[in-house]
Amino acid sequence: MKKNTYYITIILLSIMLYGCSNLSIFNESKKAIYLTGEENSILKPQELEENNVIVVNSFKELEEEFNSLSQPIPVLIDKNILNKTTKNGLNNWIPKQTSLPIIFVGYSNPTYILLKELDLYGSEHIPPNMSDKQIEALKHQKGFSLMYISTTGHNYGVGFDKENTIQGILEITDQALKGDKAVEELMPKQ
Repeated sequence: MKKNTYYITIILLSIMLYGCSNLSIFNESKKAIYLTGEENSILKPQELEENNVIVVNSFKELEEEFNSLSQPIPVLIDKNILNKTTKNGLNNWIPKQTSLPIIFVGYSNPTYILLKELDLYGSEHIPPNMSDKQIEALKHQKGFSLMYISTTGHNYGVGFDKENTIQGILEITDQALKGDKAVEELMPKQ
């Protein structure tokens, strides 16, 4: 009887380990998490599915999905999801995400989203030569922008005045996933 119990235990452990390894393969095949509303999503659902993007509709879902992954993947945030609850969660969560590409879909300039919409850095970081009218105009620019906090704590932000396609966005996040030096290369030359 002990011998049978031993074999059953081995078989059950093997099945469990196989299941866990398949779960991590599933996680590793995902290319990004997209936080968007159930309606008014900027990126097309079919493109998201074809490119293995996890779609979530609340900050709570974003946290749960992100924390369940075996390795971090880029986070895409649709401008249409930004409500009070989402903003509060993101304001606390984003500053803790080093070496993680975060894309704001629908804003081709990160200045507006980071300083006005989310209020991550406060008004003291607004460029002194920008008027309120200029900052408000940024709200209406189309495209997407990247935010990235380096391992040394340096904040990078750059906008892309391109069509909002998952392929174009993933090209940028793939570059950013290579690390701090690769992100520096994405920044505009001064």
